[in-house]
Amino acid sequence: MNNYKIQPLLLFFATLVTSFTSIAQQNLTLYGMSELGQAKYLNPGFEIKNKFTLSLPLGFQNYYVSNNGFQLNQLFVPRASGDSSDFKVDLAIKAMKDQNFIGFDATSELFSLGLKVGKKNFFSFSVLNKTQFSFHYPKDIFSLVYYGNGSPQLLGKRANLDGFGVEATSYMEYGVGFTRTINDKLTVGTRVKLLGGIANIHTETSQLGLTTDATDFDLTLDGKFDIRSSNTLYFTDSNTTVDPSDLTGFRNKGLGLDLGASYKLTDKISLSASVIDLGFISWQTNIKNYQSNAINFTFQGVNLSDFLNDSANVEEELLDTLNAIFNYQSNNTAYRTALYTRFYLGGVYNLNKWLSTNVTVYNAINQSKYTFG
Repeated sequence: MNNYKIQPLLLFFATLVTSFTSIAQQNLTLYGMSELGQAKYLNPGFEIKNKFTLSLPLGFQNYYVSNNGFQLNQLFVPRASGDSSDFKVDLAIKAMKDQNFIGFDATSELFSLGLKVGKKNFFSFSVLNKTQFSFHYPKDIFSLVYYGNGSPQLLGKRANLDGFGVEATSYMEYGVGFTRTINDKLTVGTRVKLLGGIANIHTETSQLGLTTDATDFDLTLDGKFDIRSSNTLYFTDSNTTVDPSDLTGFRNKGLGLDLGASYKLTDKISLSASVIDLGFISWQTNIKNYQSNAINFTFQGVNLSDFLNDSANVEEELLDTLNAIFNYQSNNTAYRTALYTRFYLGGVYNLNKWLSTNVTVYNAINQSKYTFG
């Protein structure tokens, strides 16, 4: 069997991934602005000095993208002379991790109210809309497209395409926060949140592998998938109708929790830590799930004589085989997803009254997938 290289697919994925470079700021700038009222969304343990805060619709909008695969300068390498660059796909592939992702996160503050009671207590209430999207892709999908299944990198080995999938969710968040100044050094806080899920697509299981035999080039495909959705794939059927209450009500209920603390180590040094969005959403409305049986199939090629005598019959048999391989079932079973949980650890050094520098470490768990930034 020939070594196939699908170059147009390579160009598509390269364009998609390199639209975003490295890991974005992940709200690190906002985290460093601890005296800003909206910083409480990243650490409810930040001391709030204002006695009263009020934010109306469109008062705070936050968007960011992220990509941990590779950077543009690893794909386009400047030449030693001149102002042109070389397209180095192999260098970009080497820079990738086994599992990579592209992410998008949007937060819209619809309403926020805060009130300081006494000198040590600060209470807040907020209404947010959150939309989160992440596309997960394995390194071997690029290796397979660029090098080919018969290349030394993959011949006789399993091209690992596990983990390929999408996570997308949108929900309303109604949060009640409390911040307490314990003493001159320590401040702690928490936010308890009631969630109303709007829509979701969740890749519960994504396993796929392609092995090319080193002797006869037979192709063996293995894997399985489990995709779940609420208020999304359900409407791909033209016969379905949309009930607005499914999108705006609390039929997809969830709970969330934020915890945080800040500590003044010295007059110049402050430390802080928080965990954001511990919790879940239970999806109940307009469920459409797709699950496959375990796939394990070996393709040994096409008999040339049969193909020349009756190509239409051979093609029909191949299509029947593919349909049997990728057989799946659909169901309407409710399911639960965890929130996109994030961890922050920060330190600030005050150079003087007007100037300071800070360091922030960011980690996240998105549907059991851990990222570090």
